[in-house]
Amino acid sequence: MLLPGEGGLVCCGDFYIEPLEIQIEFSKADNATDWLAGLLFRHTERVRDIARELFVLTCINRPVAISPDFS
Repeated sequence: MLLPGEGGLVCCGDFYIEPLEIQIEFSKADNATDWLAGLLFRHTERVRDIARELFVLTCINRPVAISPDFS
């Protein structure tokens, strides 16, 4: 189970992404689809291809609203 503000990434196959890039794209993304798109963009910049064997799954649990305590 992911807590609010956490994300998960599962991949199988040759995925040419550095750990820091994973963190950068996570911090920029509003949702799991945006995170995945950012990661795939970085991957294809390097290898110019997405292999059929590549499997990537992203999950994000973003807080729904900001607590009034933090306003």
